Amino acid sequence: MKKFSFCLSLFVLFVFTTSRVIGQCPEEPVVLVSQAQVDEFASTYPDCIELVSLIIDSEIEDPILNLDSLSNLVYIDVLYIHKIGSYDESTDTTIPASIEGLANLDSLEIFEISPISLDNFGVRKIESLMPLANIGGSMERIEIFSSDLFDDLPDFNNLNELEDFNLILATGLSNVPNFENLEALENFNLRLTDLNSLNMPEDLVVSSFSVVTNGNLSSINFPSGCNDWALSISHNGNLTSITSGVSVDSLSSLNLSFNPSLVNYEVFDNLEKINGDLILESCTPDLFNSLHNLKLAQSIKLGFGVDAVIDTIPGGWVPVEPFSCEQPVEVLNVRIGENVDELIVQGGESSDFSLSTRDAEDVNFTANLKSARSLTLNLGQATSVTGFEELDSLYTSDLALWIYHPQNQAIPNFTNLKNLNGNILVEMDDEPSGLLNLSGLDSLRSVKNIKIDAPIADHAFESLNGLESLQEIHGQLKLAGLPNLSDISALANVNYINKLYLDSLSALDADFTFSQLDLLHEMHIAYTGLTNLPYFPIEELNSLYLDNNNNLQNTEGIESLNHISGDLTIKNNDALTALLMTEDATVDGQFTFKFNDSMVDCAQSVPFCSLISSAESFDIEMNGENCNDGASILESCLLQTGSSAKEEFAIYPNPASSNVFLAGFSNPVVRIYALDGSLVFSSRGRFQIDVSTLHSGLYLVEVNENENFYRAKLVVD
Repeated sequence: MKKFSFCLSLFVLFVFTTSRVIGQCPEEPVVLVSQAQVDEFASTYPDCIELVSLIIDSEIEDPILNLDSLSNLVYIDVLYIHKIGSYDESTDTTIPASIEGLANLDSLEIFEISPISLDNFGVRKIESLMPLANIGGSMERIEIFSSDLFDDLPDFNNLNELEDFNLILATGLSNVPNFENLEALENFNLRLTDLNSLNMPEDLVVSSFSVVTNGNLSSINFPSGCNDWALSISHNGNLTSITSGVSVDSLSSLNLSFNPSLVNYEVFDNLEKINGDLILESCTPDLFNSLHNLKLAQSIKLGFGVDAVIDTIPGGWVPVEPFSCEQPVEVLNVRIGENVDELIVQGGESSDFSLSTRDAEDVNFTANLKSARSLTLNLGQATSVTGFEELDSLYTSDLALWIYHPQNQAIPNFTNLKNLNGNILVEMDDEPSGLLNLSGLDSLRSVKNIKIDAPIADHAFESLNGLESLQEIHGQLKLAGLPNLSDISALANVNYINKLYLDSLSALDADFTFSQLDLLHEMHIAYTGLTNLPYFPIEELNSLYLDNNNNLQNTEGIESLNHISGDLTIKNNDALTALLMTEDATVDGQFTFKFNDSMVDCAQSVPFCSLISSAESFDIEMNGENCNDGASILESCLLQTGSSAKEEFAIYPNPASSNVFLAGFSNPVVRIYALDGSLVFSSRGRFQIDVSTLHSGLYLVEVNENENFYRAKLVVD
């Protein structure tokens, strides 16, 4: 970590490098790695007062103990102090370094210090940072890491501008700088310190204020002008009080999560507007209620009684009144913990709404939603979830239902939800869940995608009841990993599905029809218990995939299928004995047919010959007898009695070495196949074919005219 930080900082230093030469100062960054180099600096650059950048980084074998020879310096763009000071292993004694030689510095742009070494030579220290107290003007960044290596910090009272102040792992400090004359601070970050209190200068304006994981911190006092700050105050186990000279009415964002001892927060009583996010996870009960004047927030995330990080958080709690906003929030995320009995939340319209009751038992939830952009429900062990009866639309996004418990046997009632421009997503865990069907969605007519996808487990889900009104699925219908799903007849009124995906449904019964279905583009059916396919009154598909349906005996259900514009894959269907499609069904892409043990005599199976001869390529092997070699099957198909029966059909000369001619056609579509099944020539409306580029051997010629196919053998010599 430290090596990476050092290299990164070194890179930054070079980026900031300029060509300034003051007196005899070097133009490039100065890197001092030994006391000797420090001592030689004054004699090498006697008149140097300004540096582009200075890096102090010494090893324990040759430590830097003082910077006295740098006393002429008054300005440095970037000062980086890494390893400094020494350690006597024999006496287990730390020898601090002095930076008194930098006492004349009055200006810095960037100051970073990380004087810690966790190697075999122990931790090294700096006597004090007070020699830097005279630095003034404006600075871009102060970053102090692992400041247990010195006992105090200068107040930097001469600074009037500072963009970033980062104090991390400050376990040895009892104060932070006062910044008495600082007018603006872009980012203030305090993390992992032992500070007992934090008092900010009264006139200071900060854009982003972060105080996280400070175990001893008990109070924070903000300046009066803290409106519009981005506040993140979290994981401070002993923080009891947040105060200010005046109440705050507007913030950029607010995070008050995981402060279990916080009881004094009147500073937020008049808060009306949060332009960004409000995050309250595992807070004390009255905190949420104190925000009763809040009228606008971009997103809200609430956690009730969740002890994910600190195990001393009080039990679950609920707001006294329903949550409401005069203007809608963009995101409302609510998580309920173990000890909550009831929660009432009123969300805004056009919002993303998320509810998690996974950690709670017997929760009664009322939402009072009329519209939302998306809705996510993690039902956990909740027994009653209501308040969605008036919800009539979800805009552009999802209805996501997370079902993880045998107790969940039903979803909430969405009585008025008719159209969903997003997705219905039902997620189940690898533990059996109790959801039986989708009753509650009885009014739904159209949806983008329906995905009920679960790891294989004994989930109770048994039917799609609740979707009887559904007519259109504009994307994918995916049902997977549901061993008890036997009935999908609720889809009888669906007239449009873009992609049907059925996978790992061992109990599925095909005794139903998609009688209203006008359009289906893709069909994927795998690892089901089907003996034949449901009835699909369709003539064309983009792709068809049948895999590992061990009980599937035939493709009854797609008898009207006449054309597949993409790929056809049929494999690992042990009981399959017949393909049932139209006699002249065709496939434009790859035709894969293998590991179907019961399929024999493929050349005699209608429409096998039409499929293999029309495919761009094929992969046929490891089936039953006379169904293992695609080239042999194709040859048998092309030369079957009657398949080339057209008295006027002639191809000559045959054998041929240059050109061959067709006779008896008016507008033929011609395809020539090699015996390995590869298509080597195709044309439309041509009667003269140049075969001089073909290798000598036997080829199969297929002519299609007006959907009538004629086939013959051609020898090229």
